Amino acid sequence: MTGELYFLKYAFPCAFIKLQRGKITRRDYDSLHLAALGEKKILKTTLEKFFPVPVGHIKLIAKKMKVDAWSVEAIREYFWEKHDDVIESGEGFYADAPKILCDLCRVEPAEVLRKGGNWAVVKFANNKKRSVLSELVARLKKGDRVVVHYGYIVEKLDKK
Repeated sequence: MTGELYFLKYAFPCAFIKLQRGKITRRDYDSLHLAALGEKKILKTTLEKFFPVPVGHIKLIAKKMKVDAWSVEAIREYFWEKHDDVIESGEGFYADAPKILCDLCRVEPAEVLRKGGNWAVVKFANNKKRSVLSELVARLKKGDRVVVHYGYIVEKLDKK
């Protein structure tokens, strides 16, 4: 998977919020959706335009790590280790976002309990269960460990 697609799988859930707030058009959203599903190529410049805050953070992280900013390693470091800190600090969008939305925006591991169509029911470490969209990740089944961002499963984790 390219760094661009890996980034978009994590960033795409934010596109819905941007659409609702009038920051992107329905056409932009639909184009990002197709790219997140892997049905259309996405350019770095497009991602930089629509998601400047996480891209900026990733570039700083990549520089410290001495890796390419579009490497999966740098992108993972941001979303797994730094993204929730951005929420906590109240940066950008999060400055006036309600707590419930901030909680949904966290990147969290979970376990798939049930899968049906484009939905799955997952259980988080705190034993809370929630229905989430699963369309961004293929071939999910009960027991799979996944990462959830907002209302989407964005990545399936390897079994350990």
